[in-house]
Amino acid sequence: MKHAQKKLELMKLKFGIRKKFLTGFLLLSLLPLTALSFFTRNRMDVVFNTLVQRSRNALTENSMSLLEARAQAIADQVEQLLAACVDDLKMLISLPADPSIYMNFANVHKRDIWYQHKTSPSGHHIRETLPLYCEVVFVNSQGIEEIRIADGKPVFLHHDSAKRPHLQDSLKIKTKFGNEDFFQMAMAAKENDIYVSHLTGYHVTKDNYFSTTTSDSENNKNQNLNDYRGIIRFAGKKMVKGVCKGVVSIALDHRHLMEFTQHILPFGNQEVVAPIYESGNYAFMFDDEGWMITHPKQWDIRGTFPDGEMVDPSSSIYNEKNLKAGLFPFNLLHVPFIHENYGHIARDVIAGKSGVVKTTSVKGVPRILAYAPINFSYGLYSKHKCFGGVTLGARSEEFHRTVDQTSAEIDLMVKKASENSIILIFATGALVAAIALFLARSFTRPIVQLTEKVNEISSGYYDISIEIKSGDELEILGKQFTEMGSRLKLHQQNLVRSLDELKQNVDLLRRIHAGMLSSLIVFNRDGKILSANPRAAHFFNQLCKESGVTDHNLNNENFSRKELAGQNIKALLAPYPELMAHITKELDGHDSPVNEQKNHLGAQNNQPHGESFKVNMPDGKLVYLETSISTIPGNVDSQEKDNMEIPEKGNKGKFNPQNMDRGDHSTLLIFRDVTRRKNMEKHISRSDKLVSLGILAAGIAHEIRNPLTGITLMLDDLHDRIANRTNDRLLIQRALEEIEKLENIVTRLLEFASKPAHDPVLEDLNKVVADTLFFVKKQCKQKGVTLISRTNQNLPRILIDRERIRQAILNIVLNALNVLEDSMADSNGNNKDKNRNKGKIVISTDITDISEDHMVLLSIKDNGPGIAREDLDAIFDPFFSHNPDGFGLGLSITHTIVEEHGGRIVVESEPGKGACFNIHLPI
Repeated sequence: MKHAQKKLELMKLKFGIRKKFLTGFLLLSLLPLTALSFFTRNRMDVVFNTLVQRSRNALTENSMSLLEARAQAIADQVEQLLAACVDDLKMLISLPADPSIYMNFANVHKRDIWYQHKTSPSGHHIRETLPLYCEVVFVNSQGIEEIRIADGKPVFLHHDSAKRPHLQDSLKIKTKFGNEDFFQMAMAAKENDIYVSHLTGYHVTKDNYFSTTTSDSENNKNQNLNDYRGIIRFAGKKMVKGVCKGVVSIALDHRHLMEFTQHILPFGNQEVVAPIYESGNYAFMFDDEGWMITHPKQWDIRGTFPDGEMVDPSSSIYNEKNLKAGLFPFNLLHVPFIHENYGHIARDVIAGKSGVVKTTSVKGVPRILAYAPINFSYGLYSKHKCFGGVTLGARSEEFHRTVDQTSAEIDLMVKKASENSIILIFATGALVAAIALFLARSFTRPIVQLTEKVNEISSGYYDISIEIKSGDELEILGKQFTEMGSRLKLHQQNLVRSLDELKQNVDLLRRIHAGMLSSLIVFNRDGKILSANPRAAHFFNQLCKESGVTDHNLNNENFSRKELAGQNIKALLAPYPELMAHITKELDGHDSPVNEQKNHLGAQNNQPHGESFKVNMPDGKLVYLETSISTIPGNVDSQEKDNMEIPEKGNKGKFNPQNMDRGDHSTLLIFRDVTRRKNMEKHISRSDKLVSLGILAAGIAHEIRNPLTGITLMLDDLHDRIANRTNDRLLIQRALEEIEKLENIVTRLLEFASKPAHDPVLEDLNKVVADTLFFVKKQCKQKGVTLISRTNQNLPRILIDRERIRQAILNIVLNALNVLEDSMADSNGNNKDKNRNKGKIVISTDITDISEDHMVLLSIKDNGPGIAREDLDAIFDPFFSHNPDGFGLGLSITHTIVEEHGGRIVVESEPGKGACFNIHLPI
């Protein structure tokens, strides 16, 4: 029994304090470390994935921008070559047509080419210097070649010119490059115009290209016989003293054009003799018709059949099968079966645009293509002002290779760190408690530190510094976290800088908004004004001040821009129904189904009207306003966003002031007062009309006066001869009186048409008025009209022509006298009402200010029947008169006299209350 008890105690001691301590310590060590490791790994995965994605996007954008810039650089180089060719041709045209000069020209213009002999088993590279222009030709005006330099050597022509080809006998001639019409095109061009052809050459099929036939000629001994050969022909007329002596032509060798795209790769500065087509990393060039003109595959390059004709790319035979077989050249505008973006590239380039798109090659390789236009406007390229375009492409995976490699390395490092953490955790459990504690602490501290820094980064604090001296992957990871924090801080600084620039732009827009000369108001569909500039507040304050209207449902008559915001446009414009009706009409147009799509696209699609229209003020004054109305999508009034009613689908209607809460957009109203401009336009129009009428009147008066003089003399002589025939003498006397009336009309016409010498001197206007009234006092007294003079004795002396001003005053006073006489007399000439107030004419002078200028005011006012409203705009027109005995020239002459003095005349009248003529003369 004791043995059993001891055994039981021993069994109990097998799990004693040491084991419990060790087990508890291991649990306390391993469990937190394990949990911390998993937590850190998850946090690291989140940050890692975010960084990889951002790096991928940034690198892709930078690579695309670099690719587009390189394509544009190549396009610029091609533009320089084409411009140099045009300059070379112009220089050659200016030189004498001499074989030695042309030979020297061809030998001077040479460039190197670099190519690989395709039959060489070792891929032998060849660098060769060739003439830039494989042909230099002079054709005389009869179409007969006189000089030909080919491949840098003279071509001996037949000594008999009659046996040479005559280029003018046919529209096109067949050369070794195909059918050409450069002579006819150059001869038909204007002087100094340059004709430039498209790429001309015979198409090389894929099968022919890979044949092993080579050329034995000295010039092309290293070239394959079936290599593509083509030219771009430049031609121009040679003019000597205005006479065409012939056509000068140079042919740019296509091989020099290939040099621009044949040796470059999309990334890096390394050059290759020829790109590998299957890699997808190569460049090519195409013309303004979409045809390929340089390409690693020569069977894709533009060319004609042996009969000189080109394939029709819109025909059924131009399909994917034949194109892949290399039977036809490649046209980007007609290969949607390869990839639709090829057509997009060609159309963009023809429109002068550059860019980057995704495509696939003929073999289905996914590629990123950057393209740029080649600007050129000579010859056949003048239609689009574009020679063609350059594209530079790379396989899509090239853009992501660097990021993928970096992410794989980081992922490997994270996995390795995780594996090491697990190994260390299990090793800690096998060691003594003290060593386990030490190792646990050595692993826990860095991991906790990394976790804290990750949390700081997540909280927006990027200026971190992790000091880990563990000598393992955790130290590397800590350095990478420190660098990551620096990069994130830099990004944050860039964002803050961008925000500051945005604030500056907003401030600039606000200043522009405040400094606009036009009034600007934005209101929503409820009619609530959301924004207004100071000019709008000033405009409505001025309207209230001038019209005397104070009831706008506003708290203050002189409201500010902020007080104007929040008011209702309906209440504000209630006294001005014409303006409200105009806004309603324009907004009806914006809400119509025709303009529904435009309203969704934004305010920039709404065309400002800029129309001017009349607005009658409450005081009767007429104001002209010029307006522009457009819609702003979305309700910019955020305070009412939650309460805004959403219209049911299809519930459309016309805008009206009583129902402004239906839409979801705001309205921008820009307007300005153009009354002064309109009045000036009327003044200019009237002046033009007076000038025309004056010229016409002078001509008519001059032609009429001479015959009238002759008729008067003859009738007067006849009158004397029939002294004993009383009745006949009476008839002749009546005729002479009528002729005298015509003579008076002619005299008035000449006075109106002529412009007498204007000789102003300093005069006292009051004295001129007094002298003038002296001549009409007797007439006024005889007709029962009271003449009153109210002059300001403090008037300064002003520059006037005394006699002209006197004539102007007499014309107005005599008109008033006639009107008053008619209004006081019945049909028999008797006074209608003896108790009625007598006629009265008041003439006054004073000093006034108009548009900040000091003026002298001369007013002539009567108490007659006044002038009808419809006649106010016509009273100064020549020959306008309601007086059967008048000529209608008095007020017109008066208006001209006032204008001669730099002044202006304004009439104020109401029917039944008389009329007042105000003459303003400058001091």
